[in-house]
Amino acid sequence: MKIIVGSRGSSLALKQTEYVIEKLQRAYPENEYEIKVIHTIGDKMQHIALDKINDKGIFVKEIEKEANIKIFERHNKGVVPTTKGKEFLIQAKKIVQEVDYLKNMYQEDPHKLNLDICVPRSSYISEAFIEYLKMDNNMKKELNLNYRETNSIDTIQNVYDGENNLGIVRFPLRDQDYYFNILNLKELTYEKLFSFDYQILISKDNPLKDQEICIKDLKNQIELKHGDIHIEEGKQEHHKQMNIYERGIQFELLNEIPETYMWVAPIPKKLLKQNDFVLKECKDQKKPYVDYLIYRKGYVLTKEDQSFLNCLKKVIEQVK
Repeated sequence: MKIIVGSRGSSLALKQTEYVIEKLQRAYPENEYEIKVIHTIGDKMQHIALDKINDKGIFVKEIEKEANIKIFERHNKGVVPTTKGKEFLIQAKKIVQEVDYLKNMYQEDPHKLNLDICVPRSSYISEAFIEYLKMDNNMKKELNLNYRETNSIDTIQNVYDGENNLGIVRFPLRDQDYYFNILNLKELTYEKLFSFDYQILISKDNPLKDQEICIKDLKNQIELKHGDIHIEEGKQEHHKQMNIYERGIQFELLNEIPETYMWVAPIPKKLLKQNDFVLKECKDQKKPYVDYLIYRKGYVLTKEDQSFLNCLKKVIEQVK
């Protein structure tokens, strides 16, 4: 089968295209490959600035002309793909996924450390990340690390858009079907990591530290909450709370203001000891949650991804 690969005519674009073809040839040697240079209006009118050409989506228009299809059309609600355009974009996405696969197969470098992940604000996950960095002289390697903490909806979008390769999403167990629908619609792969009940985190100076805690005992306490993350309220009636958007300050507030608490996922004992914290169950209210690993369909986990996930699973076993 002959495969024609489109490219801009610049030397950089051609080198990138040749690189892709080289990897395709190694994976699928039975195919024949040819580079097709696509010349746009901008290429033909280099003496005129693009903003003076009075045209939009120049490269897309040239692809439409070459393929003899219309990829996008304008409606009153904006620009949307046509039926043929949807088919084209699906195939283009598959090509991008295939290139990701080839890069992961052939580009792993033992002297480089690459990890790209978006996660909830959770101490057991950050502890796993630290343990991952400490193993096998990882910190002596060339580093390309992207560790982002945010809420689950943003994580799903970031992974779908390709801003992050991996994501960990957290949601109430009762909302599992809702999140599965979103993940399926976005064609994301998901794997269960950890089910748990939220617990109450307080300092050793909190007056509740030596007693069993029920929901009514929190009436005069101040809840610390991450402002962009919703935790189901249950039977809790009081609303003394403080919204914070940066995880670093939460431990300072818990230590400096004794009558504060947080609902948290299980925390490693080492961190509890380091910060003089106490983790307590709420006797009359359970908040069952679940964490899932997500990534794009077609994405192949790298050795670095697998290594981090192994560290994560070890920490999960410790906090269960």
